[in-house]
Amino acid sequence: MSSVSGPVSVRTWHDEWFPNDPLYDATFEGIFKELEKRGGGEAILGAETYDISKTIVIPKRCSLRGVSGQSQIGNDSFSQGVSLIRLRSDASPAIHLFGGGFGAGWLSPYLTGLSLMRLPPSRREGVSHVGVLVEDTNYALIRDVSVFNFAEGVYVKQSLGCKLDYICISGSVRSYVLIENSQEVTFTNCNFGRNGMESVGPPIAYVVITDAGPGHRCDTLNFIGCIFITREHELAKVVEKQAVGFHFKLVKEDGDGIYNITNCVMENVLHAVHCTSAIVRHLCIANSNIRVDASRYLFNFDALSHAHQWRLIGNQLTGELLLPPGSNEFLVIGNHIRCRSGRIAIENSKECSNIITVPP
Repeated sequence: MSSVSGPVSVRTWHDEWFPNDPLYDATFEGIFKELEKRGGGEAILGAETYDISKTIVIPKRCSLRGVSGQSQIGNDSFSQGVSLIRLRSDASPAIHLFGGGFGAGWLSPYLTGLSLMRLPPSRREGVSHVGVLVEDTNYALIRDVSVFNFAEGVYVKQSLGCKLDYICISGSVRSYVLIENSQEVTFTNCNFGRNGMESVGPPIAYVVITDAGPGHRCDTLNFIGCIFITREHELAKVVEKQAVGFHFKLVKEDGDGIYNITNCVMENVLHAVHCTSAIVRHLCIANSNIRVDASRYLFNFDALSHAHQWRLIGNQLTGELLLPPGSNEFLVIGNHIRCRSGRIAIENSKECSNIITVPP
């Protein structure tokens, strides 16, 4: 688009407003270039719909803020009174938070309070469209943002300390979240796939974690109070298609790990955790409700994957517990486990105060 298709207020961090300043052109690219020149600032959207055809790049020291819309999405439509950005091209990502780098938290970009949609929706046979890409940032913040219709909802790459709160992602066909070579990333109170807006059924995986690229290993990833649900009527749209919850892919053995899943709900998944060529250490699942079919495995591993030093504490679990030979140092305490076999099949584990029931 040649210009921004709705009202935008622009100010620097020194409270310098320039909505009609002739020194910049009224495109998102022009706005953020001018903000960079002036030491950073924010672009504030109105409760309008903004059509774009190019990636919006939010550089260091800059912020894009809209009118909050997460709670107002539902039933295949967006309500009035929110900031909605619609991507009408094959540009990917739609929004790119970039810069600041490791060790410079105050430089990082922020994205808050808006909804993001791709038209037409991304499909499996198309290219990998990304909604929001967070790259090479330190302590970036994304809060109260909804992402719909992208192959990958949020992609966090080579970043440290990112915090994502109240994120709502739906309509993805590959993954809701992709995390690559990033550390200390926290998702809090996020909704994945619960809007009832899935157009092609669930994605391949809710969350993909990988060390495939060069650079830092994935470490200290936290999911707190998140909901991972595909509704039953959405499963019926695609025969025998179910997502895995967390897919650890090409996670290197020399990484420290530390992955926390706390106070989360995960339902109608093929497996809670699936590992492909991954050595997964220090995974803690606590106070969560996770349900797969009672005859299927909660955790699934290929021949090249192992699990070490996992903690399962105080959960409601439905599904079989079986881990590959060579896995060790497991702690399984205070869980209620429903499974067909009626037993926990984990070698070298410490078990205490678990309740195991066989469903009818």
